[in-house]
Amino acid sequence: MKTNAIFRKIIQATALDIPHVQALLNVSGVELGEQEIANLVKGEGESGFKSMPDYVLAIFLNNFINEQRGRKTDVEEPLNKHHKITNNDVLK
Repeated sequence: MKTNAIFRKIIQATALDIPHVQALLNVSGVELGEQEIANLVKGEGESGFKSMPDYVLAIFLNNFINEQRGRKTDVEEPLNKHHKITNNDVLK
């Protein structure tokens, strides 16, 4: 499954709004505007569609999990721009 589809389904299932998504991304220093996030949520055939890098989805998922259940006590490895997301990352 593509990163944009995963991102869109999580946002729809949890009823997150764009400012909340921005806040989750800003925690890790990823700053995206409202239009940029709206373009990531669009389907592949829609105009304005932008492909989401794997590391942005991984950052979003980690920050969303941390917000919902709290930060883990063990130290996690920081994500970099070359991080490839796996099915385990999504299911975590």
